Amino acid sequence: LWIHFAKAACDTHWKKACDFFGFMMWFWWAYCRILCFPVVIYYMLLSDPFDIPNMTGSYEGKLYFFKGTLCSFLAIMNVWWFYLISGMVFNAIFKGKQEDT
Repeated sequence: LWIHFAKAACDTHWKKACDFFGFMMWFWWAYCRILCFPVVIYYMLLSDPFDIPNMTGSYEGKLYFFKGTLCSFLAIMNVWWFYLISGMVFNAIFKGKQEDT
């Protein structure tokens, strides 16, 4: 939602609004992807499988752990994307450049 507000305010004379919306996009993306998503993966791989009966050794159990592994790789990629997005947001706010690097 915040990214659409930032795009709408980008070509207007409301530079501070565009910066605010870009910062809010960065903040909520970081919160959801860097904090909440790894917690979900932790419960998926380390907590919940032990509560589900007959999960270990079954086909569904192996598929469950495979999906958890793919989500772990996605969490690692989120850290890299967070680094890239942080660079773009801070360049836009502090240097005034609004272009991809």
